Amino acid sequence: MYEFKERDVFEFARFVHAQTREHNGELFFKLCPYCSPKPTRDNLNSFSISLRTGQFKCLRASCGVSGNMLTLSKDFDFSLGNEVDEYYRPKKQFLKLKAPNRPIEPKLEAVRYLARRGISEEVIKKYQITVQTGRPNILVFPFLDPDGQMQFVKYRKADFDPGKDRNKEWCQAGCKPILFGMAQCNGKFDRLIITEGQVDSLSVATAGIENAVSVPNGAKGFTWVPYCWDWINKFEEVIVFGDYEKGKVTLLDELSSRLKCTVKH
Repeated sequence: MYEFKERDVFEFARFVHAQTREHNGELFFKLCPYCSPKPTRDNLNSFSISLRTGQFKCLRASCGVSGNMLTLSKDFDFSLGNEVDEYYRPKKQFLKLKAPNRPIEPKLEAVRYLARRGISEEVIKKYQITVQTGRPNILVFPFLDPDGQMQFVKYRKADFDPGKDRNKEWCQAGCKPILFGMAQCNGKFDRLIITEGQVDSLSVATAGIENAVSVPNGAKGFTWVPYCWDWINKFEEVIVFGDYEKGKVTLLDELSSRLKCTVKH
């Protein structure tokens, strides 16, 4: 999840207001941020961080603390970026959604609408797509984690009118963002298909291709990464089935740079 960058060392030094000097690929601190000894002639450089690896150590035998940038991030509440922070030391609190006692049974209006989009009834049932009670024009997409727990919900207005309606799609506020379709994957971590939209992933599943998921908030929304990182990197290969815009496949470059597994399109 975290890839070391030399600038993180200098950012940490500024964060703790350290007096430093650079020498032989290391940044030396006048004072150790852990034991903070009074400066003497013997400990003018009492602490160092490698500019190649991010490994640090206190050079005083009475302290001797050591670790890496993740250690410093945790011990000093130093940010390495929102996603990294949330993955290693999560702080966000999310809405607890009530888990259904049994699989959600799709309502007829959902089946009819998605059938017009070429989605099979079998797939609609598998992904538990339905509509809101009393509002049959609002499709409901439940996002279930691999344990079957509902973490996120997205809505889509089936009769969207751009001249009248503000939004075509929206999400339940306060939910944990995860990938749509995680619970419906077959448990084999060979190949994962990831799409930009929920209907796209349902189309892939209808074509008979398993392990089809979609991102919760479009091509530019990666809030889901800290909560799906371990799961998605179990796959040997990720196939990006994004939209083709301005000569590029959406999601492809961003996921290729973030994930450890092989990413293709």
